[in-house]
Formats: sequence, structure tokens, C-alpha cells
Amino acid sequence: MDISWACLKRDEQDPDARQASSQSQLFHSGSAGTSTTISFKGTQTTTVDINFTCHNGDTYMGQSVYVVGNHDKLGNWDPAQAVKLDPTSYPSWSGSINLPNNTDFEWKCLKREENNAIAGLSWQNGSNNGFNSGQTQSADGAF
Repeated sequence: MDISWACLKRDEQDPDARQASSQSQLFHSGSAGTSTTISFKGTQTTTVDINFTCHNGDTYMGQSVYVVGNHDKLGNWDPAQAVKLDPTSYPSWSGSINLPNNTDFEWKCLKREENNAIAGLSWQNGSNNGFNSGQTQSADGAF
């Protein structure tokens, strides 16, 4: 009997962040006295933190800057589900979002009121921003 498997390592501080062995293992069961040695060669992260920055995000009291995009962790293009950024270097806003690794994303900066997702709504102009999470750790947009 042959069994294929891979080992997952779970990050206790972030249950969604998992690491998988870069080498799948094969176990063969057959004749008596057969032993199997299992070794692991490094890990591959299945999620990654992406640092988002939205520049020129001038806002009024009660309005903030958010990231919204084509994935559930980016709100699936729904302003009410967008991820709020921090005005760390106003008028630039930034924040880190944990996303699946090696995945293509499209996103935009969005201004909206904090207590009413459809009030004060202002989308970043132009085409969607895009990146692959396996090729970058940061994503920038601007109003």
C-alpha cells in the first residue's frame, strides 16, 4: 500500500498561517522488516503578509482609507467589507493583510466613512492595482 502525504506546521499566533513541507512524502508498506526514513527539506509558506499603502489619502473627520479587492480577505469588492488602513504617515495610509501565497490579486484604495460604508465613498481612479503574493510583499496605490 502506498500513501502520499505532506506535513503542515500551524502558526499558533495566526491559525490561518500554515506552512507545508516542500517535499511530499511517500510511505510504502509491504514486506516485513521494511523501514521508512522521513526527512523534511524546508518549508513553503501558504500565506504571506502583504503591506498595503495608499498615498494621497486626504480625508475628513470620520472618513478613512480602506483596501478592497477580488478576494474575501480584501472584501470581495464590497466597500462594507473593505479592510481599514492606518494613517501612519498621513496622508499615506498603510496596513498589513495576511493573504494566500502565490495568488493573483486585484485591488484598489477606497475612502469611506467609518460608520456608513456608502457615505463619503471615493474609489481610487484608473485601472485596478494588481500583484501576485508570491512575488511581492508590498502593494502601493494612490488617489
